[in-house]
Amino acid sequence: MKKSVLKMSTTDKMAGLFIGLQHNFAKTGVKEFEIFNKKIFFPLPHFADLKLIWKFYIEKSINKHLPKGNHYNLSEFKFDSLAEISNGYPGGSIKQAVEYVLSEKRISLLNKISLSMNEFIDPLTYTKSFDDSK
Repeated sequence: MKKSVLKMSTTDKMAGLFIGLQHNFAKTGVKEFEIFNKKIFFPLPHFADLKLIWKFYIEKSINKHLPKGNHYNLSEFKFDSLAEISNGYPGGSIKQAVEYVLSEKRISLLNKISLSMNEFIDPLTYTKSFDDSK
């Protein structure tokens, strides 16, 4: 944060909204945030959330491109493995990976070539992760 914002005291007559993004909140000093009355923390999705996010975006993309009345069975798909691999990634990165893989052409081939978890790994690695180990 800019030094001028940090120098403000809570007694200054000022109204405003400050929105900031910090990918490693634990390493941020508490002192920087003392000037704010309210703070809202949105953590990265956990395993169960990631599993639901993958399922949501994959189903949405498939349903968008499949003709009405057609259905693709995802009961055998390994959403657990994708959720584990995508730990540290935000939902937007998952959405980008799904949109990249599930093109209209790829969805038209689902009956011939079943969907594989491996198809999503490379596109996911090109998106932003907030996990320091990736």
